[in-house]
Amino acid sequence: MNRKKIESFEDLEVYQRLCDLYLEISEASLKFPQFELFELGSQLRGSSNASPANIAEGWNNRHINIYSERQKKGVIVRSGVTKQSNRNERKYS
Repeated sequence: MNRKKIESFEDLEVYQRLCDLYLEISEASLKFPQFELFELGSQLRGSSNASPANIAEGWNNRHINIYSERQKKGVIVRSGVTKQSNRNERKYS
């Protein structure tokens, strides 16, 4: 497999797909009837933009590095919760 080095959140395939989905949802929501356009349409557009925005925000967030360090040390178990990880999370919250 030939893998491209990920230098930015914009290089992540999941981010790119979420942006495409956001555009599709925005376009579709603008075709809603007038009485749904501003309430339901606005909620759909906002929520569909939340996931790519969270990825972008998390990319520069220190918690990404904490997660990577724990993963390298084998602290995170399959469930994602251990006593040690809970202590570390409180420290950075």
